[in-house]
Amino acid sequence: MKHTVLVHFNLLNGLFLGDLIEMFKSKGWQPIDAEEAFSDPVFSAKPKIVPAGESIVWSLAKEKGTIPMSLRYPAEDGDSENARMDKLGL
Repeated sequence: MKHTVLVHFNLLNGLFLGDLIEMFKSKGWQPIDAEEAFSDPVFSAKPKIVPAGESIVWSLAKEKGTIPMSLRYPAEDGDSENARMDKLGL
């Protein structure tokens, strides 16, 4: 699968974008442009699952049932963290 990386347009990311690209290259990744990345068929999938989360891969795996329902995507909600945060006084 061709991957994408969301990088927000700001000074911090601008200062370290080169480092990020070099890190990926050092791990064997090859940068490609967005047009090529989004040509991967996975990006045309439309999983029917709510919440979808922020990852097409996560959504497709959850829809297919390969992720236990007890395991949730970190951005789905904060309910599971409330007790722990309360204990820490946060």
